[in-house]
Amino acid sequence: MSVENNETRPVETKLARYIAKSVEDSPFYKFMGISIADMSEGRMVFQIDCEEKHCNAIGLVQGGLLLTLADGAMGNAVRTIGFIGVTIDLSSSFIKPCPFGQLIRAEGTIIKANKSLVYTQARVYSSESLLLAAQGTFFIKAPLNIE
Repeated sequence: MSVENNETRPVETKLARYIAKSVEDSPFYKFMGISIADMSEGRMVFQIDCEEKHCNAIGLVQGGLLLTLADGAMGNAVRTIGFIGVTIDLSSSFIKPCPFGQLIRAEGTIIKANKSLVYTQARVYSSESLLLAAQGTFFIKAPLNIE
């Protein structure tokens, strides 16, 4: 379960296909318009084209959407190492507001993993501007069964 070095390795093909299909088939991700932009071992990048429906009452992208992207990217980064992880702790800092009409990307990465916990971080960007920084801890519920 070592992903703590900075070496980028691809996700094993069968696992990558499983993760991609499960994200594509997720009712929630479909509803929100969230898709995978990139993945590697210990890393997941989600993206969404923000529309007016993603805005709050003052015309900015709802902060909860940014946090959803961060949590999803971190949780799916855990899946890239073959485990089902559930969020047990999540903290964030909103850096900059975001108007709709922009492509937003969230990159979740694993910082450290042990037998029962995975420590992650995420950065959410729009037009290369940092919008949100987050960190999360995930409990390893079970190995990911892709059979």
